[in-house]
Amino acid sequence: MRIQTENSIRFRLKPYQSEFYLSLARYPAIVSAWGTGKTLCLILKILKHAETYPDNLSIIFRKEFTDLRDSTIKDFETYTGLKVDSSRDCRLPNRSTIMFRHMEELNNLQNINLGSFGIEQGDELDSDEQFFMLTGRLRRAGIPHFGAVIANTKGHNWIYKL
Repeated sequence: MRIQTENSIRFRLKPYQSEFYLSLARYPAIVSAWGTGKTLCLILKILKHAETYPDNLSIIFRKEFTDLRDSTIKDFETYTGLKVDSSRDCRLPNRSTIMFRHMEELNNLQNINLGSFGIEQGDELDSDEQFFMLTGRLRRAGIPHFGAVIANTKGHNWIYKL
């Protein structure tokens, strides 16, 4: 499958990536080995949702701030051509926002109304506690909601059990 972002960047997705990207499931996931394009797929899925629904609010989480800054945000800017500001937000022309946060900030976001969320490297989390807290924040009015997880395979952890 080929997709193109609003900034004219083209990607060719493999079948398993397309399945995730196009999934209408409320909680889609990709759990696979290193270097299989999981981050790209998560970024494209969140971006498409933010572009499709004006005034949307989405968030991408990663466990550690350093990994968020040095990997996830850099990948987002590279793949999309968009910039993340000093508040770690990317504001789109349609008034949608994609936020980038690390898990220690989750408690500061108790009353947020999200359209979608993504957890990158979900295998780094010890339990499903943060995932379920985020599912309760999927309550932005007037749009379909989803929460996506990408992870490396790590045996019978919380992702496997769900």
